[in-house]
Amino acid sequence: MCRFANVASSRNPTVRAFTADISEDATPTVETMRKPIFFYFFSVMACLLAMLPVTALAQQTAEAVGSMENPLPVAPRYGYCSHKQLLESMPEYVQAIAQLKSLRGKYESEASHNEEDFRRRFQEYLQGQKEFPEAILLKRQADLERSMEEGLAFRAQADSLLQQAEIDLMRPLHARIDAAIRAVAIEHGYECVVNTDAGAFPFLNPALSEDITAFVSEKLRDE
Repeated sequence: MCRFANVASSRNPTVRAFTADISEDATPTVETMRKPIFFYFFSVMACLLAMLPVTALAQQTAEAVGSMENPLPVAPRYGYCSHKQLLESMPEYVQAIAQLKSLRGKYESEASHNEEDFRRRFQEYLQGQKEFPEAILLKRQADLERSMEEGLAFRAQADSLLQQAEIDLMRPLHARIDAAIRAVAIEHGYECVVNTDAGAFPFLNPALSEDITAFVSEKLRDE
């Protein structure tokens, strides 16, 4: 068969040319080998580039899931304290209360004196009302009414003076507490500070808030 092909090709020019083309295509060359290599290389690169967004998305998803499973600690955003508790813990508050107690005692003593004087006059009036002339009786009645009105007016005045004295004594203490709270809030970066007096805030999230009583007390001691 091969001998026949060789003879035929040697006699027929067309067959000889066709045979030459077949022999050239059948023999691998550098050019023919480069084509599959370059095609494979570019195919791999295209696959890698196509996988990059998926890989980045998977990495971001894994990071998000990890952050949800292990959340970072959140700094408290709010502070809270009892203004009343801070006030009562100050030494100056004890002194102010002592001054108010002394002043209240003096007013109470004077009011008791006025009431004793009224009771004495009223007793004398009862004993002599059958014997007093009408003019004296009317005068004693007027004295008793005036004494009673003066006693009531004094008590009302004493209460008002005591309230004002308490305001005057406590005002600088409240101002110091407010200043200490503001300083602590700025240092710790709080958005606001809540006064828990009177139960106005039944719930404060412990993850977002913290008790600043100790911080404020330290500020007050350092003044």
